[in-house]
Amino acid sequence: MAVQVTSSSFSVQAFLAFTTQPTGGQPNTAFSCVVKVRDTHGTTCPNYTGNVIISKASGTGALSGTLTIACVAGVATFSNLLIDTAGTFTLNAAATDPTTGTVLTAVTSNSFAIGGYV
Repeated sequence: MAVQVTSSSFSVQAFLAFTTQPTGGQPNTAFSCVVKVRDTHGTTCPNYTGNVIISKASGTGALSGTLTIACVAGVATFSNLLIDTAGTFTLNAAATDPTTGTVLTAVTSNSFAIGGYV
């Protein structure tokens, strides 16, 4: 005998994760990082196509380049980020689900150096 079950809708809390951390370099030299949108199990959300926004969480100087990237299959690849000053930095990634308006759990990168600082 077949049984039909109807479920109410539910949502899965998504969060951001740096899967490729920013690396050091020289001032005004492009560097990259990759941020993925993941579900509570740590699986990349392949249907997520919203924007991820990168900002400087710590350090002096200006961050530039393409700071907002639309995810492709839950992945945002930032390939032309620049910082104009030597020092030690961290970046912050933030996003809001375009469908629900829910703010995703943000993430801060590991510390990295520009210009030879540690």
